[in-house]
Amino acid sequence: SYSRYKNSMAWLCCIKSNGTRHSTLDRGLRYVGTQWNAFTVRLVMRPTLDDIEKHLLSGGAIVLNYKWHDTDKDVRYRHYSLITEVSQHKTMFQIVNGRSGPGSAVMWIPRDEFKNHELRFQRVDPKCKAWFLTKKEG
Repeated sequence: SYSRYKNSMAWLCCIKSNGTRHSTLDRGLRYVGTQWNAFTVRLVMRPTLDDIEKHLLSGGAIVLNYKWHDTDKDVRYRHYSLITEVSQHKTMFQIVNGRSGPGSAVMWIPRDEFKNHELRFQRVDPKCKAWFLTKKEG
C-alpha cells in the first residue's frame, strides 16, 4: 500500500527537513522496489521531455530531481517531484510535490508549464537526475 511505501521510504532515505541525498534516495528506491517486488529503477541523467513522455505513457512513474532558484528569497534549492502520468494527448502531466504554487500536493499541470518549470532547470543543472520506475508484472 501507499502508506507502507511512504513510511518505508521515509525511514530508508533518512528524510530530514533539509532534504535527502541522491545516493540515499537511490538506495531506498531500489530496496523498496526489490524487497516488495513492486518496481524496477533506472537512473537517467538529464532526461528529455520525449524520454519522460514515453516512460509515462508505458505506465511508468518518474522521480525527478532538479535545482531551482527562488527569486523571492534569492535562495537556490534542489527539489524532488514525482511525475505519475501524462494525458493521452500529451497536454497535461500529473505531478506530486511540484512547484506550481498553492493547492494540492497532487495536481495536473499543462505540458508547457511542466516544460518551463520542471525541465528548464536541467539545462543548467548537470546533476539533474531522474529515477524511471517501472511496475513489475504479477
